[in-house]
Amino acid sequence: ALHTLTTRHEALRTRFVEHNGLPRQIIDPPPAEPPATSDKPPTVVEVPADAINTWVTEQVSRPFDLATGPVFRAALARIAPDDHVLVLVAHHIVADGWSVGILTTELTSLYAAETGSTTDAPLPKLTVQPADHAAWQRARLDDDEFTRQLDHWHTTLADLPTIEFPTDRPRPAHPTGAGAWTSRPLPHDLTTAAHRYARTNHVSLLAIHHAALLTVLHRYTGQTDLPIGSILSGRTHT
Repeated sequence: ALHTLTTRHEALRTRFVEHNGLPRQIIDPPPAEPPATSDKPPTVVEVPADAINTWVTEQVSRPFDLATGPVFRAALARIAPDDHVLVLVAHHIVADGWSVGILTTELTSLYAAETGSTTDAPLPKLTVQPADHAAWQRARLDDDEFTRQLDHWHTTLADLPTIEFPTDRPRPAHPTGAGAWTSRPLPHDLTTAAHRYARTNHVSLLAIHHAALLTVLHRYTGQTDLPIGSILSGRTHT
């Protein structure tokens, strides 16, 4: 299933090299045969269940070499005779949050087909690859359109205020990217009400989250001009 997925998506076997000071894509050919049927099947590592999080962290923390590849790798651990953990790691240059949803859905379908647990039709052949989209985008932005769009955002985002939010330590002079995350489940009735409000008022759930965040930030800062950011796919084609 992984072999078929990698064969299907050129991005998963693309390397990025420097040529005359500019990046260039090199799309490697698909693997000759599925690893599971080769002389050297993929290694299954025995990992105790209580150590699986550490093992996963090690897999996702290994750096990539964009020039030599691969930019997509898989690792498999057995934590019990009938319980395994598969880790897929892709560099952000070839996959994002939207892509992950596509890859996991397709891998599930391919695995079901390999195990004979489905009678669904095979995945349709892809007519467009990321390199095609990159070429289209470059052609579109090679003229004054790129300058026009860049100027628009330079003007729109000029003189943004800093949110004076109280913190437990000084803001660094330069962003470091260091940080952490925390998880806190919300009550079921609250999430149900939020979804209902979104449907009734024809807004996205993201807009409701933004409203809550902006309300909290306003309470702490007293500011009414509060710049915040969101990750949006921006896609207009499937």
